[in-house]
Amino acid sequence: MPRSVFAIFGRTFLVALYLVCFLPEAIPFETDSAETNSNKPFPAETLKERVQRVAQTYIQSQSMVGVSIAVIDGDVSATVHQGRTSEIGPPPNDATLYEIGSISKVFTGILLADAVKRGQIRLDQDASELLPTGVTMPRWQDRPITVLDVATHRSGLPRLANNMPSLHTANPYGDYTSALAYEFLNSHSLRRAPGAKYEYSNLAFGLLGHGIGRKAGIEYDKLLQQRLTNPLGMPDTRVVLNPAQTAKLATPYDTQKQPTSNWDFADMPGAGGIRSSIVDMLQFAKMHLQVPQNEIGAAIELAWQKHHVGKNGDSSMGLGWHLMGDNSTRSHNGQTGGYHSIILIDRKTQSAVVVLANTATDAVDALAIELLEMIRQN
Repeated sequence: MPRSVFAIFGRTFLVALYLVCFLPEAIPFETDSAETNSNKPFPAETLKERVQRVAQTYIQSQSMVGVSIAVIDGDVSATVHQGRTSEIGPPPNDATLYEIGSISKVFTGILLADAVKRGQIRLDQDASELLPTGVTMPRWQDRPITVLDVATHRSGLPRLANNMPSLHTANPYGDYTSALAYEFLNSHSLRRAPGAKYEYSNLAFGLLGHGIGRKAGIEYDKLLQQRLTNPLGMPDTRVVLNPAQTAKLATPYDTQKQPTSNWDFADMPGAGGIRSSIVDMLQFAKMHLQVPQNEIGAAIELAWQKHHVGKNGDSSMGLGWHLMGDNSTRSHNGQTGGYHSIILIDRKTQSAVVVLANTATDAVDALAIELLEMIRQN
């Protein structure tokens, strides 16, 4: 009898998914959905048909307005869409765009790895060196915050800064600029030594993406496209959308399934500002299972590596990636005001699941786990 995903991943999986939601307050991860036999395949049922059958239960339960799913099972892959892009709009398709929230941190981790491989940044470097003269990351006695501390959520910086002007609005990051972040850093004192404890920080990752762009002499979004998404064949994965792409963006719905605002990220989008399509994210997952033998592949491999071993129930980390308890699967999810997303990639079984939804609900996580378990039981 195959072991369930929960048995394989253990408590680390639940802790990681609980912590990585992108809202200012973490959203609990739900695992107690109604029991069904939806995982059991029918004779000669294709992978796509099996995924459709599972996804339908989530739409029918009104957990989400619309959802796009990508799955990989060895050499076979498929995309599936359910629901609608808005209450009166058409169904989503491969071209529909979503905010991917904190999955952006995985892209930032790979951009960091690329900068390391090119000799622009060192992981043991003082993170202050990525910032302008006169801006200083806080220190603990003689211990600076290193770039690796930031990339593994062990900087000691808080989840959010205390000087966000629009924190309690429908677009909380839209006017939080690097200038305001610099002001916070220059006045903030750490509560513990960097590296001592896992503490998920949107602030730190936003600064990391900003600093990587400064070192490259180019803004984050352009660097993302130049070094990563364009070479990988992901034309709709970016921060700023052109008019044609904006027209493909699914309408966002909040936790109560009410229309809400899109989120913006001023000049620090590396923590959660990327938009993407399911076909682009399928390509992204494929490139992690069959890594290209080039500069991008080298960066993907460096980011994939375990860079910090979790202790006392916290998460082991790559550069941006959370490692699951099986040490094979990498994961990240994300949530903005009207979207939820998750990516799971398991190299051992050559399987992956990506789910993008235009509803801010953690039912997306439960759906992704159910699908990965279904693939493993095949």
